[in-house]
Amino acid sequence: MQLVGESTACGLFPGLAAVGLQVAAEVAQASVFGCGIASGHFTATRNEEIPGHTERCPEMVDLAMRPAIERLKPNVVLRMSIWEKSDLLINGEVLVSGTRAGDDEMLRRMDAALTRITAGGAKVVMVTEAAPAPNEAQGADNTNNKIDDAAYGRLKIEERFAARHRDKVVLVDMASRVCPGGPPCPVDVDGRRLRPDERHFTPEAAVIEARWLIPKLVRAASS
Repeated sequence: MQLVGESTACGLFPGLAAVGLQVAAEVAQASVFGCGIASGHFTATRNEEIPGHTERCPEMVDLAMRPAIERLKPNVVLRMSIWEKSDLLINGEVLVSGTRAGDDEMLRRMDAALTRITAGGAKVVMVTEAAPAPNEAQGADNTNNKIDDAAYGRLKIEERFAARHRDKVVLVDMASRVCPGGPPCPVDVDGRRLRPDERHFTPEAAVIEARWLIPKLVRAASS
């Protein structure tokens, strides 16, 4: 199995690797911090918090993902990517996420990324990701959480994408486990603080989520 995505995927990887060993499932990592699988160079028009220098993302994602998939030839690719909720910057012009033009271009890019990922016959499991939970360590007082929550709402584009590729893509809802009922997300879930920095799993939480997720990956591989 091949894991691709951004920093949340990186945080989940230790749990996936550990649980994968228990079921004889190799999990390889090819994620890139601060970059989406399909988003490319992105920006924000709504005062959202985004990484810097995303103009480097297309090359960085390609350098990480393409050789990893060619080498492993995975039967399942696990995709975790949030930046497809962002506005696109194309030759100095901005396409705003949530508009018809912005969503049409993002879906086109997601289609192209899917073609590359599944060239060897892999199934893709897309995992939904929860909005951040408020946390003083991340300067929550300086961040408009309502803006952030609304941005994650635009990840509904994943449902549209999965619906048009039912033969290749399985959508798995992990967001509702981490953020029951939707945003605003709780700091603790079932008495555990899964994401101490708002966004990324602790090693313990990564194992918990991996135990829930791995059987779904195995089923996708055999379907």
